[in-house]
Amino acid sequence: MADANGGNLEQLVTAVVERALATRAGGHPPPPPDQNAQLEEIKKLKEEMELLKKKQSGYLATPVRNIPFSAEILEFELPKNFKFPHVGEYDGKGDPKEHLSCFENAALLHKYSDPIKCRVFLNTLTGPEQQWFNLLRPGDIQEFKDFSKAFLHHFASSKKHPTTTLSLFAIKQQGQEDLRAYIRRFSALALEVPTATTDLLISAFTQGLTTGDFLKSLIKKPSYTYDELLARAEKYVNFEEIQVSRLNNGTDRPPSPKSTRTPNTPWKIGPSPRPEILGQFTSFTPLRMGRTQAMRICEEKRLLQRPPWCDQGPRRPKSDKYCDFCNEYGHNTNDYR
Repeated sequence: MADANGGNLEQLVTAVVERALATRAGGHPPPPPDQNAQLEEIKKLKEEMELLKKKQSGYLATPVRNIPFSAEILEFELPKNFKFPHVGEYDGKGDPKEHLSCFENAALLHKYSDPIKCRVFLNTLTGPEQQWFNLLRPGDIQEFKDFSKAFLHHFASSKKHPTTTLSLFAIKQQGQEDLRAYIRRFSALALEVPTATTDLLISAFTQGLTTGDFLKSLIKKPSYTYDELLARAEKYVNFEEIQVSRLNNGTDRPPSPKSTRTPNTPWKIGPSPRPEILGQFTSFTPLRMGRTQAMRICEEKRLLQRPPWCDQGPRRPKSDKYCDFCNEYGHNTNDYR
């Protein structure tokens, strides 16, 4: 008669059932029922009573036969005035490992037992993300380790892939990006690669820099530690920010084009409709012909403007050198740039 549920309880329930059946039959006791059938009927009554009790307590939303939790987890009652921790809900879009780690830290802080961890973790999943849980077989989850394993397996596609050292070499400073913003992006990515060595960090950081004063400084005098590199970069960051601040305040405007004009020369004498040339030219497109021939072609197309004294004739003594451009002796046309 005795089983795992307690023989005394079964005997008591059996006696109550027999009395009830005898009363319904008009006071005549029924014939002795089969013992095994009687025990099965008692077990069903106990299950229905437990189910009714848990439904009234608000612990279950589906019948016991469809819940993947074990009987031990279902029968465990939450403490009175229990408050769920604020770990956020998981909607299936983030990294499941990060959500599980956040919950385990909260569970460790509050010293949750294993059954409480199972119930509370189920509450951190949004409604649509609990559908996979209902599809598990009844009794599959015996402890929280089973629950966490099934959770990570189901949401494996949302897992965040680890950052490798190749990602460090892929990050580049943008054209209009200042040095501080580039350092912030690179350092944030470097934290996700704990295996990166000092030489690798310095190499990846240097290759991502655009051409500028800081890159020239690193080429002339390399840094041997990443901290040293950041300390040197901070000086250039401060210099960039001071320049931007002065430009915005109008205290460091670029020089006016007038300041680059050369003093008056004989070339400037007299009115000239030709626009003034600013600065000096130091490189030119190579010509495929002589300067004299090029000058004559420009003259035919009226693209040439001679000096104002050309019409007055040569002013120097006649010699073996003559310039067609300025109509003067003493130098050749090819001497001009």
